[in-house]
Amino acid sequence: MRKLSSPGMHTYSDLQEKTLRNSGAARLNGIRKILLIGFSCFFLCLHASVAQSPLLQKALAEQSIADSLAGQAEFKEAIRHSKKGINLLQKLQPVPYPELVKAHRMIGYYYRRLGDYQQSGIFQKKAVELAEKGLPENHSERMRAYNAMGIFLLGTGDYQGAKQYFQLALTISRKHFPDQAAQHLNNLGIANERLGLYEEAFVNYTESLGFNKEEFGLYSIQTTNNFFNLGTLAYNTGKVNEAISYFDSTLMVYDSILPENDEEFAGLYNNIGTTYHRKGDLRKALDYLYKAQAMMETNYGTNHPEVAHTYTNIGLLHFERGDLGQALSYLNRALQIRTDNFSENHPLIARSYYYISLVLLEKGDLDGAYESLIHAKAIYDKVGNYDPKEMAQVLSELGTYFEKKNNAKLAVQYYQKAMAIVQNLKQTDPTEIAVFHRNIGALYARQNRKKEALSYLNKSLDVFKKTFGEIHPEVGVTLDAIATAHSDDLDQANNYLKKAAMALGYLPGSKNFNHLNAPIALIKTLQKWVELELNGFEKDGNTDHLIAARERSSEALALIKYITSYLEEAASRQTLLDNFFRVYEKAILTEYYLWQQNEMDAEFIESAFGIAEQSNATLLVEALRAVDARYFAGIPDSILQMERQLKIDIAYLEKSQFEEGLKGAGADPKLLNEFSEELFEKKRVYNKLQKEIVSLYPTYYKLRYEAPTVSIADLQSDILNEGENLVSFFTGEDNLFVFVINHRGAAFHRIAKDFPLETWVEEFCNSIYHFNPGSEDYGLLIQKFNNIGNEIYNLVFKPIEPSLSGNKLIIIPSGILGYLPFEALLTATPENYTDFDGHAYLIQDYQVSYDYSATQLYETASKTVSGKGNVQFAPSYKGDTLTLSRDSWSMVLNQLKYNREEATLVNKLIGGRLFLDSLATRDAFIKFGPDARLIHLATHGKANDENGEFSYLAFYPISNDQNDELLFVKDLYNLQLKADMVVLSACETGIGEYQRGEGILSLARGFLFAGASSIVTTLWSIDDRASSQIIETFYSNLKAGQEKDEALRNAKLTYLNRNKGSNRSHPLFWAAFVPVGKMEPIRQEGRHLWYWLAGAGLLISGFFIYRRKKA
Repeated sequence: MRKLSSPGMHTYSDLQEKTLRNSGAARLNGIRKILLIGFSCFFLCLHASVAQSPLLQKALAEQSIADSLAGQAEFKEAIRHSKKGINLLQKLQPVPYPELVKAHRMIGYYYRRLGDYQQSGIFQKKAVELAEKGLPENHSERMRAYNAMGIFLLGTGDYQGAKQYFQLALTISRKHFPDQAAQHLNNLGIANERLGLYEEAFVNYTESLGFNKEEFGLYSIQTTNNFFNLGTLAYNTGKVNEAISYFDSTLMVYDSILPENDEEFAGLYNNIGTTYHRKGDLRKALDYLYKAQAMMETNYGTNHPEVAHTYTNIGLLHFERGDLGQALSYLNRALQIRTDNFSENHPLIARSYYYISLVLLEKGDLDGAYESLIHAKAIYDKVGNYDPKEMAQVLSELGTYFEKKNNAKLAVQYYQKAMAIVQNLKQTDPTEIAVFHRNIGALYARQNRKKEALSYLNKSLDVFKKTFGEIHPEVGVTLDAIATAHSDDLDQANNYLKKAAMALGYLPGSKNFNHLNAPIALIKTLQKWVELELNGFEKDGNTDHLIAARERSSEALALIKYITSYLEEAASRQTLLDNFFRVYEKAILTEYYLWQQNEMDAEFIESAFGIAEQSNATLLVEALRAVDARYFAGIPDSILQMERQLKIDIAYLEKSQFEEGLKGAGADPKLLNEFSEELFEKKRVYNKLQKEIVSLYPTYYKLRYEAPTVSIADLQSDILNEGENLVSFFTGEDNLFVFVINHRGAAFHRIAKDFPLETWVEEFCNSIYHFNPGSEDYGLLIQKFNNIGNEIYNLVFKPIEPSLSGNKLIIIPSGILGYLPFEALLTATPENYTDFDGHAYLIQDYQVSYDYSATQLYETASKTVSGKGNVQFAPSYKGDTLTLSRDSWSMVLNQLKYNREEATLVNKLIGGRLFLDSLATRDAFIKFGPDARLIHLATHGKANDENGEFSYLAFYPISNDQNDELLFVKDLYNLQLKADMVVLSACETGIGEYQRGEGILSLARGFLFAGASSIVTTLWSIDDRASSQIIETFYSNLKAGQEKDEALRNAKLTYLNRNKGSNRSHPLFWAAFVPVGKMEPIRQEGRHLWYWLAGAGLLISGFFIYRRKKA
């Protein structure tokens, strides 16, 4: 099912049609009869010379063995023996054509059961060739060869070719073998159905049913197969209840005549699950689909086209539930299977690309979605014979793409093209037209073209209600669109939104989400409801709107939490937050208005702060909580070890797949497929284990996912000292909210984003990063630095200064502010732009540290550091180039001039174990780093703004295998550090991936994730001479007992004083360093100040890495 609230949504039948298995048709009627009749008396029908030929008797023996093996699903061995039989048959004179045709036909079937369509086609074509050469037109084996060839062509996507061969088989059976005409009618019906010729398919199926009922009776496998296929036809023409009725009849007969685990149940479960999905019963749908998956894998293995059908349906169901990570995992695996088994222009491959585009559009990956859609369209253009509505769906989704790109004109054109295709079909599902009507109507509604919008939307609503009833996702989404059309009439809009929520299975006010049929659609409806109420308040000032907005916001946030509870992958939870971050923004805005209207009542600032914290670093907080949760929940070590090993395996496979994929056209397809298959299986096992842990140890789930966010009172009493301020930002699309918490109280600031914050921060950072007095644009960069640096200070920081108490700041940045070096902001406009000594930097007034969330800060504050000893790493390099393919990933590992001296100096100051040059390997770090209290890494590093988890540190290269050299963020997730501090120094990082709510996915965050209490990192790369000078002073200050942020600030100020009168006082050289986490002084034990120190200093591009502007 297409995502429910977006334009371009497709009906359930669109999405599922090709994934329904017409089991009786192509396989059962065409093959089962062969298996039941042909296998038992395969050679009893041979001509009389059989008994007189020893060679023929040997051939019969081989074929008999093959029959037996095939009955046990040992198809490879069956093929081997059948080929021996063919070799013997080919030596006979005269040529035994009936036996040769049958043998080739059966081997073609065996290969098809193994998923090898290439070999299957070779033998099926040979069977037809032999039949037409040596058998008369009225021979039964010629008829069967045509039928088998049709079955093969169905599998390859050549539906028109399949139809022609079924017609040939039917012509023979009608004239000479009327008792077999039913199966050929049935199979012909499938070909017509897949070509979109539904009326012809219905005639074929019903005529076949008449034959079978007369010959075999109602309770027979033959009759049941007709019911099965009539069910798929009903499904594809929008008659969902009729489809369920047919499938229920099929299941009843299967239960009475088939063994419990017969493979036929798998296809039926698949179709029942898919149909319940269309009805909106997601839970029942998933139950049936998982049953189908288990049986499919047992009967076919995990790389068979039949299994790909069920993988596709499960992926689409996860998509509907909002689990986009799982959806992509299943859909990509299905695509890989189809690519392995079919030609590149197979319609099912086009369908896979289409399905994947739906998920990518929902994720916001518009470029990836467009690429998939164009790929799908190109396949359909080449294939020529397919169900036309499949092309209509692709065109409609291209309309969605262009609408998201704000090109309404092109969007409407594609919607209309799609609708024209469907309208020209002889018979189609009426909901198909209704979908296109809604797409166009919803677009007009967003353009405030009310009359035109309602014209389309009301037509659509009538069809959906008539087809599905009052409670169904299609009805709910359409009512939501109608509410948008009535946005000028708040009462009308609210009335339609209430109806929309009820159609989606939710009673407003109940917070009971157990009966939802489209949870993601409901979030969007609630979000729209909140925005309408807020608009109402801003127009008339009636606080009733705020009360209603608060209630709807509470429901939306509760629903997000409910959905998160069943999302199996962290990536899916992150995408959910990305897609609905505006829910949090509007909820905070509601609390802000209520705070203003109620004399600054603390209730509302506490509520707003809690909402902001729910959106801050949730994945990081969950991960850090997991350590304690595992311990307190009493999970056995054996299970924890299994979990840890699976995580390590998954990380390794993801890295390997990532690195191979970066080779582009030079990547090894076979290797990528192996990675894909193994990764898919490992993730399934891991997700299954997680479900078992949650089920067996419910305390674990509560501790990890249901612990509350920190309160303002707890921060004031347990975290903040006198003169210390927590400054927490929430960066929305329209507003910048700032919470300032200290011992004086709590302040709530709203800053309207009526200025280009994102652009200014990027240009300010660029002006620092690209500072070069010898460059042509030096003057422009200096001008931007001075003007924007002061402007950001005036708009973002100056408004909150009256709320501050003292000069110590703990900043929780948000959004683009994660890239901003606050200390480099200018508190006054410089008189001389190039006199950097005379600039009024924020660092001169404030001592700054950073963290990801207040909750994370609170929960790690009491953490006891258990590491012992110190380690320093400074590898040497030979100018080798890392071959990670794309230019953006290439990196020349030039020798660092000062890293060796720096690490040696740190070692002299604090002691510990020093790893220099070839000793500074990745393996050495993994062995000695986890137990150290202080880790200093003076090494190269590179961050990635596209996939932050593949940012890396480069250790000494000991082999050509990059897994022996690079330490990725993903690797850090599987380490358990005991460090008090980590400094990553003198390395190139530059950029990192920003994830809304989570912050910058960087190496620094990875170290915090792994258990380090504090990090010192850099926002950009600086030359290692400046780094070495600042590092030396920093450690000396720490040794004197200063807090970490104080020690770093004083080291920077010392550096500025030492470099007065030179360009080195520019922020490029000193402002990159930022401290993250617990800032208390390094604990001193024993006579030697640093002997028992913890920590690890990490000065790398990490926590807030500046994103370079992409070309």
